[in-house]
Amino acid sequence: MRVLGVRSRWRVECFKMAAVTLALHTIRREGAGNDLSSRFMRAAAVAEAEMGHMTGPEGMGWRVGVSIFSFFAAIIAVIVWLFFYAGSYNAYQNLAIVVVIFLSFIAVMGAIWASWGLKQRNWWRGW
Repeated sequence: MRVLGVRSRWRVECFKMAAVTLALHTIRREGAGNDLSSRFMRAAAVAEAEMGHMTGPEGMGWRVGVSIFSFFAAIIAVIVWLFFYAGSYNAYQNLAIVVVIFLSFIAVMGAIWASWGLKQRNWWRGW
């Protein structure tokens, strides 16, 4: 038996929730009758078969984490700069520092997500 990683388990749970949602939508569309449980099971099987081929791209977990961390790091850097270090510089120099912090954030995001996009370009063509 294969042990699934955290991302794989999360993906499986998302697919299960989507299959149940699709099954409930199918039941509502067809109308509820005496055989509600059999309709639910049939609709869930159809949804699982339709969603079985869908797998997400790999390598997103750490990129999302770095993105969130770097966003908050950039915000904290701007706040720390403006509250503690900006007093001895004029407005243009402070603006330049804030722009440099913003450009550094954009550079980190570009480097992280561009490499992911290049690795995943063939995966998106299947949609």
